[in-house]
Amino acid sequence: MRTVNHQGDTIGVKSYPPSKESRAAFFIRVVDDLKSPHAAQLTESVVGSLSVFWKAGSGDREDLIRLLEVLTKRGLKQDEAPFIAARQYVLTPPETDDEFRAAADFCEKYPDAVSNAEREALKAQFLEFASD
Repeated sequence: MRTVNHQGDTIGVKSYPPSKESRAAFFIRVVDDLKSPHAAQLTESVVGSLSVFWKAGSGDREDLIRLLEVLTKRGLKQDEAPFIAARQYVLTPPETDDEFRAAADFCEKYPDAVSNAEREALKAQFLEFASD
């Protein structure tokens, strides 16, 4: 990632490795664009592997929301295991601004997947977080 000053001059460069979720979204788009006969099988394999990380509480929540958009456009349903694992991970009590943003994005994009009680709990957690 390039850092610039007010005049647009480069003042530094720092590495920003893409997350597993970001890489998966890219991979899925490429496989779909190539119209591979194995696209569904490859996608299921990648998403299945990532689901293990989400269940263990690991991943990039913001990139996961973007990956879910790709997957739901491909037909992933909210009652399928990968969506449920992603939901559980994204709604795990947030601890950073980015995690709260991801939870809010999830609630906005998938309102039927989040109960009113869960929304209220997230609001309370955010108010506590914001007061610190």
